Amino acid sequence: MRPLSLLHHTPRHRGGAGRRPRTPAGRRRATVVAATLAAAALCGSSLTAAPPAAAQEPFALERLPDVDIPGSVNPRGLVVADLDSDGRQDLALLESDDARILVRLGNGNGSFRAAPTVTGAAIGRDLVATDVNADGITDLVATRSNSVAAYCGKGDGTFADRVLTNLGTPLDDIVVADFTGDGRDDVAGVGENAYGIARGTGGCGFELRQATVLTGAGRAVAAGDFDGDAHVDLVVSLGGALPRIGVMRGRGDGLFETPRAIALVQQPDRLAVGDFDGDGALDVAGLVRDARRVRVLHGRGDGNLSLDLPDVPVAEDTTGLAVADLDGDGAEDLVTVAAAGTVSVHPGKGDGTFGAARTSTTAGGPRPVVAADLNADGLGDVATATGYPASISVLVGRSPAGAPRRNLLVNGGFEQGLAGRLPTDAPPIPGWTRTGGMTFVRYGAPPARGLPALDEAPRFGTGGLNVLWGGDSTGLGGVTTASQTVDVSASAASIDAGLAIARLSAWLGGGTVWEDHMSATAAFLGAGGAQIGAPIAIGPVTRQDRRQQTTLQHRAGTARVPAGTRRIRVTLTSVDTDTISSAIADNVRLTLDAPAPEAPPAPDAPPTGPTGDAPAVAGAPGAAATPRSASTPARFGRSTMVSLSLASRRADRRGRIRIRIRNRNPFAVTGTLTTRRPKLRATRFTVRARSTRTLTLTLPRRLRGRRLTIELRATVRAPGGSSRTLTLKPGARPLT
Repeated sequence: MRPLSLLHHTPRHRGGAGRRPRTPAGRRRATVVAATLAAAALCGSSLTAAPPAAAQEPFALERLPDVDIPGSVNPRGLVVADLDSDGRQDLALLESDDARILVRLGNGNGSFRAAPTVTGAAIGRDLVATDVNADGITDLVATRSNSVAAYCGKGDGTFADRVLTNLGTPLDDIVVADFTGDGRDDVAGVGENAYGIARGTGGCGFELRQATVLTGAGRAVAAGDFDGDAHVDLVVSLGGALPRIGVMRGRGDGLFETPRAIALVQQPDRLAVGDFDGDGALDVAGLVRDARRVRVLHGRGDGNLSLDLPDVPVAEDTTGLAVADLDGDGAEDLVTVAAAGTVSVHPGKGDGTFGAARTSTTAGGPRPVVAADLNADGLGDVATATGYPASISVLVGRSPAGAPRRNLLVNGGFEQGLAGRLPTDAPPIPGWTRTGGMTFVRYGAPPARGLPALDEAPRFGTGGLNVLWGGDSTGLGGVTTASQTVDVSASAASIDAGLAIARLSAWLGGGTVWEDHMSATAAFLGAGGAQIGAPIAIGPVTRQDRRQQTTLQHRAGTARVPAGTRRIRVTLTSVDTDTISSAIADNVRLTLDAPAPEAPPAPDAPPTGPTGDAPAVAGAPGAAATPRSASTPARFGRSTMVSLSLASRRADRRGRIRIRIRNRNPFAVTGTLTTRRPKLRATRFTVRARSTRTLTLTLPRRLRGRRLTIELRATVRAPGGSSRTLTLKPGARPLT
């Protein structure tokens, strides 16, 4: 059996600071789509093409009643965690003027109630939630001048007296992770021209490991494995005459190499990490307050950073930064707060760039910000603290029109019930049938090497507390499973007419150097239980995919539901190389797009065309789709209602180009995307009704780093067998 103490740990970043992947009848040939592409080896070149298709109505935040704080406050650190062991998200706020930590316990619906205040915190700048003494109860770690103070939780929202450890330098920022490889939480802090490392003792506290001079004042620090060697590294923001940001490679024993720095014009005030371009390597976001922007630095996976990605503009006097996939699309977003009383969501596009900010208002001038699922509805939420008025603003996510359809799975985020908090815990999973020891556990559960940290959870969907874990497979050949069967007989008419499209998605991953992995399938079953056709299969995410990090990456697949299907069985399968798995999964979703078959119109009712649609190349403007019925599979009318565009104006470092296909029909379409000059591998696709899908084409190495023109050839087909032609001119809007 693999010793649990060898499982990998990922960092507990500071509060408020913060993967991806994606013929029949009709003799008309495909369209030729021409696009001028600048495909750079390192993400630097642009793509010239038509603007992307209009996006659906965006994810939105709704402000709930503020959480009042007595008196005036100077908020410095804010964390979200389960502080009273009831399975609900709670809040803790470090307030430096009155030397206290304010605790608010969650009611599970986005509201909070008061709890005893933690006193004696002194003037501090940062706060982290973790499990210092590995007892399964959340603890708090705060800065105190040159020291860190550990407050060990009692499991009821109260905390023991502080235990101080001097790190030898005035501290501006801290991060908690297992830097020594012993399965215990350690702490690193940066400040005036120095950094300090203290190792966990196994009890409620730390002991100094190293205090070292830095060239330049350290203002911010974050942690992660930036070079894929399974050791936790540090990334630091350095000031002085030459502002820099650099990666300090960890040796695995609590010591670090000299920073590999890259020069900047101004020093970032806050740092956050994430995989913003979906290549599996960690990237860095640095908030530069005076410049009113977030610098996005591309991680190359070898411990080096580069300035290949564009900056993200932010509001004046922006004070807080967090990373989360708030809208659940598999791309990590940025969240910022500004002194004017705003919180802004910058939606990630999955290629290292971000869309226009979506801004909401808060009380007063917010400072720290955190993201999590505060009301347990499966959507990402935001909390931010303000000084005047003294309060915590809570903004909860709301699904807009056109958002992904309802998850058919019960407890797909594994948030129901109380998850395991210790290695010996293996509770059953509500709503799922399991084999072996597959179970669900809390993010960051000890030992501090096996699971992503609690504050990383927002990156993987919604920011819930729990994650699925492969568990003990003794006597099962290294395989454990969790399965659930969904009844879809209510959509039988749509399914049997060939209109229904199923989509399965999940965040899948594993731990450090171990080969253990998780995969998911959705099998289509008839009324008698027999499987029909091939299942949807996603994953696994291999050790190579995740670059030996303990993390999760997003995977998704779609398929037309075979006629006769009445149930869909979703199965998650963990495969490990011994008897204890490090495979993990979270936020599993099964959705069904099943438009009702349309009845034929009255015989004398002429077809009418849609308004505002550009004409298809093969048809007249304003022509409507051919009417269809349950007995006549859907076909294109004179307008295909399908368009193509470039999803990004950049090829990533691996030469990948993303093509967006938008389907405005009430039925799904299939097709094949091919290229001429150069010829690349053909890609088959399915796009659900009234939705958009992004495809990826990869350029060969010989074509990366130079400008070239590529012709894209696509064939799109309706369920009834008709196929149509689309065109796209460089620099023009896509035509349908």
